[in-house]
Amino acid sequence: MTRFLLCAALALAALHIPARAQESDVAKTAGIVGEIGTGNGCAVEDSALFEKRRAEGPETTSRLVIDDLAITLYPRRADAELADGELPMEYIAIERGGACQHVIADANAFIMWARPSAPDGYSAADPAPLAIFSSYSGGAHCCTTLHVLFPGKALKLQELTLGNAEANISQDWAGSAPRLNFGDDSFAYWNVSYAGSPAGGVMLDWSAEGYRLSDSMRSDAPDADGLKALRDEINSGLVAFGGPYTPMAASETAPATKGELDPIIWSGLLDLIYSGHADIAAQTFDEAWPTEVKGKRAFWRDFVKQMESTLIWEPWNLKDQLDPEMAFAHGE
Repeated sequence: MTRFLLCAALALAALHIPARAQESDVAKTAGIVGEIGTGNGCAVEDSALFEKRRAEGPETTSRLVIDDLAITLYPRRADAELADGELPMEYIAIERGGACQHVIADANAFIMWARPSAPDGYSAADPAPLAIFSSYSGGAHCCTTLHVLFPGKALKLQELTLGNAEANISQDWAGSAPRLNFGDDSFAYWNVSYAGSPAGGVMLDWSAEGYRLSDSMRSDAPDADGLKALRDEINSGLVAFGGPYTPMAASETAPATKGELDPIIWSGLLDLIYSGHADIAAQTFDEAWPTEVKGKRAFWRDFVKQMESTLIWEPWNLKDQLDPEMAFAHGE
């Protein structure tokens, strides 16, 4: 089983988010992730600092032109050049006809991928975004955000918050839409240190509505021998733990038992769920939990609650497959 292990601390950071459009039920069922917006009109927290950077001259910038959009990267200044109290920010400004449409402002920002220019431009129906930008807030290993620019005359962006994960891209040819691959770190710090936190593998493919969960994520379930080996791993980890599992209080971000459980107990469940087998994961959990270890229901409720924060919960409608109050066939 593939496990994505994340190895740093997750911290909160302020992100400049574009105006968001309400996502429809159709988009959710199509597997669309993140937030879709129409731009922030270049409104940033410190507008004076942003305008100062824009006025410093082209020698400090990089510019990319796609269709009628001019995309300008304003790199951070050296620490010695910063005025007192000035933050070392970077900006990516998207302009059309000399008017600023959207700005990405963060501690680090760069152009991750861009389509080659087309003589006749790109329409909204083209099977690839115009560009993908990445920004990072700095601090204690958090947070990375991807900003995807749609083709078409109306400015439209998709924002994907990755936490501490970093996306890799792959594509078949230069003009095609790249696939995005990364680990969903929604289970960071859950019952274990960040360094040992497992994460589900995510693949995103482009569609006319934006990046969506790839059909390639769904794969064949393990055979009977593979499922038995997984049950044995979970069972052994729980026997070694001994219990009881203490449920997470509403005011807590992690259960009282954090640090005592082997993440092998839930990493295999995540592998099953992220490959499209949430029903088998629930059954495997029920069968693997040893009767002498108390706290089975509490653990399952906490696990399902944490699953609600994952990228796949809503797009894959997992609430219909992972019930915190499911009837256990093998006892509480």
